[in-house]
Amino acid sequence: MIPDNTTNYLYLADTLPKKYPTFYERFEKILKECKIDFRFLPNTKDVWAVDYMPIQVRDNHFVQFVYDPDYLKPKKYRNTISDVDSICRKIAMMPVKSGIVLDGGNVTRSVNKVIMTDKIFKENPGIEERQLIKDLQNLFEVDKLFFVPKDPADFTGHADGMVRFVDEDTVLINKYQANYEPQFQLSLRMALHRA
Repeated sequence: MIPDNTTNYLYLADTLPKKYPTFYERFEKILKECKIDFRFLPNTKDVWAVDYMPIQVRDNHFVQFVYDPDYLKPKKYRNTISDVDSICRKIAMMPVKSGIVLDGGNVTRSVNKVIMTDKIFKENPGIEERQLIKDLQNLFEVDKLFFVPKDPADFTGHADGMVRFVDEDTVLINKYQANYEPQFQLSLRMALHRA
């Protein structure tokens, strides 16, 4: 698996400069100062491309999951869902398609490990848990998958706001306030210690 810090190119949603021009101006300046090349994904409807675009597993190997998050189910949000197939065609990306429902923001990865929230099981009720884990390991080409509890205050249920790999054996976790959901914090730390 290719961790975020070793992916081979940066794509940004073309909606980013339109929706957040002040942020984009600062971000573009930093990217240029760091000599990080980037392009825009065409015809996006949301800035969070990491959530709906295919996940890079190897240099030219991407996996496209079904992007159908529960938080976008209400009709008023359906118009924010980008046509990933069309975007992929326009940038000449041919991902392997999976029938598993998964947001890319729920995937935190290192070379041989992936951390996700347990929301993945709720999103795929038709797939037996053991089979889902096996399928994900095969698609990500990793030996280890770890599951942490979903943060009850995060409507997305993503792992990327909770935990990130620093290296293959170290993770950085979000600092939660001392009085914030003590049972959740205990469950999160227990899941990470077991991992």
